[in-house]
Amino acid sequence: PLTNAYGTITIDAYLNNKETEGWAVYNTNQLTATGTADIGIAPVGDGMAGFNVTASGTEDTLIEVNIAGTLTDSSEEIYLITLDNVPDGFLVKYGADSGSAVLAQNAGLNGTTTIDGNTVNSNLWNIPISGGAMPGFIGIEPPANWSGTIPSVTVTVNSGETSGTNSQSKTLDIDVNPVADSVT
Repeated sequence: PLTNAYGTITIDAYLNNKETEGWAVYNTNQLTATGTADIGIAPVGDGMAGFNVTASGTEDTLIEVNIAGTLTDSSEEIYLITLDNVPDGFLVKYGADSGSAVLAQNAGLNGTTTIDGNTVNSNLWNIPISGGAMPGFIGIEPPANWSGTIPSVTVTVNSGETSGTNSQSKTLDIDVNPVADSVT
């Protein structure tokens, strides 16, 4: 099939056969056979080329989660983006940019993680997708005045055709650098 083509193709076969010998007595009738076959070609999610995720920032800010990569098949779309293992008290936001970012969908408790030496609950967050594309901005907002490392946050992007999805994930530690607050 053509690159990235999927669906059903129909093949019509036609066979015409007649055996002959040099003697007229042995000439046979002409035989004809036809047949049709449908061959299904399933779609395959190609995923994103150059997939990578990075994030770091300073306390008291909305820290951008940069998801890099390009869909390699123009007929594919992004269906789902998740951030997993986000500790309780940390918020995930998305939007066209950081100024318009709104709260993502917290799918709820999805395990525990260790942060600052303490075991805390962690959550799975879903980023709503519009028009099959990533939002312009995705970020994590730590609690006020918190700095340190958010360990093992897993960012997953699911993309593909209407079926035949591809899932790509990257787990990263997000460093939140301290900032001295002014004296009041």
